[in-house]
Amino acid sequence: MKDIEVLMGLFDKTINFSMEKLYIELTNRCNLKCKHCYNDSNNGICIDLPIEVVKNMLIYTKKCGLTSVALSGGEALLYPKIKEVFAFCKDIELEVFLLTNGTYFDEGKYMDILFEYLPEVQVSLDGPNPSSNDIIRGEGNFERAVSFIKRLKKSGYPKRVTVNTVLTEHTLSNYGDMVRLCNELGVNELTYSFITMAGRAKQSNLQINNDYFYSVVKDINTNIKSKKQNNCQGVGINHVCSLTTLNNGIIKLQPKVTCKGEVFPCQMHHKPEYIIGNVNTCSLDDVLNSEKSRRFIALMYLRKNYMEECNRCMFKTICGRGCMAKSVNDYSNPMSVDGCCVFYKELIVGEIKGQLN
Repeated sequence: MKDIEVLMGLFDKTINFSMEKLYIELTNRCNLKCKHCYNDSNNGICIDLPIEVVKNMLIYTKKCGLTSVALSGGEALLYPKIKEVFAFCKDIELEVFLLTNGTYFDEGKYMDILFEYLPEVQVSLDGPNPSSNDIIRGEGNFERAVSFIKRLKKSGYPKRVTVNTVLTEHTLSNYGDMVRLCNELGVNELTYSFITMAGRAKQSNLQINNDYFYSVVKDINTNIKSKKQNNCQGVGINHVCSLTTLNNGIIKLQPKVTCKGEVFPCQMHHKPEYIIGNVNTCSLDDVLNSEKSRRFIALMYLRKNYMEECNRCMFKTICGRGCMAKSVNDYSNPMSVDGCCVFYKELIVGEIKGQLN
């Protein structure tokens, strides 16, 4: 289907939306105040999603055929009804991917909850030692997070325990040591993610040099990732966004729901102008199929076809134009490139070479 036909189909509703993933930010409560927090969590105002709203979304998630849901915060374990959420997921046979900072475990009850409901756990760690991690996450939090991972592994935790690192100037210079630390801890996988320039990240001026960033990411993806013993997923980079991919008349969204009930079409968006609805006032199903949702996807398709910076590029007819959210967060312009063109060109050339072999 041509892109203009997709645009027309969005507004005559011949194109439907479904979910590929769901990220629920249960609360903005947090025991840390990280410099790169795009949510500005732990800002003195506590906001929690109503438990009935959460349950309704989980039921819809199951109805959509998903097998798991990602729960975060803030610190998700500080959500007042977190045990009820875990129990409900277990009742409807929906697995949980829990994102935690791994530092709030002074009270044994949280360990008991984890072993009772067995979510997959991702721990945030932003350096291989106290000096690199704690400059972002606060004094003493490296030791707390590492101690938590060790406790899980020593106890024979049967689900995956992974580590995620946000790429900043501090983590870029220590990426090799980070891989070694994760190998020593026995984590199942190390992932890297882009910094999102919103909230405290923007206030802290954590932008990094693009050339240096590119050289590190290239080494992670081509060398470190290729060694199986490292269990490193690498840095996810893709020039084609799933929000502009049509399969059998359906576009699959990866929505994020904030603790205020605000729904964004993917987890990378944070600016108010990209809110497509609110689950405190209507169902997630209605939000995803709303006019605001369709207008957002239409903007994605317009971006794909009319980005001025792409007109002279030899790859313009086959490039998916990368991540609009990154363009918005970093450059405040949905119609600009996202800063990863060098990566995309290498990806496309690699894909072409692969097809020729």
